[in-house]
Amino acid sequence: IENAEIREIRKKLREGTRLEDLEADEWEIMNAFLYLQYRNGDLAYLQYQADIFDEERLRSGFGLLVPLLSLPTIQDHWNRSKGGFVADYQIYIDDLIAQISER
Repeated sequence: IENAEIREIRKKLREGTRLEDLEADEWEIMNAFLYLQYRNGDLAYLQYQADIFDEERLRSGFGLLVPLLSLPTIQDHWNRSKGGFVADYQIYIDDLIAQISER
């Protein structure tokens, strides 16, 4: 990630800081970043469902999101945000989280 602010915030999250404990401006930046990652994944999932590309290509589209989905604070954020996405995509991400959690 080229954006230094996002890199720093992601580092804080990986070190155990919860989203709720970030400074207000950091929370806004991360909230926007996550929403864009969710939306990007949603569009990729749509293309996957339309057989435009396979699951391997779909998973590569989640490159920035998957490491974050292992964090409980990001899982909580997804659970609060997922209502804005179609049910099939919600199920896919929920299953992805479950797979990550099993590791």
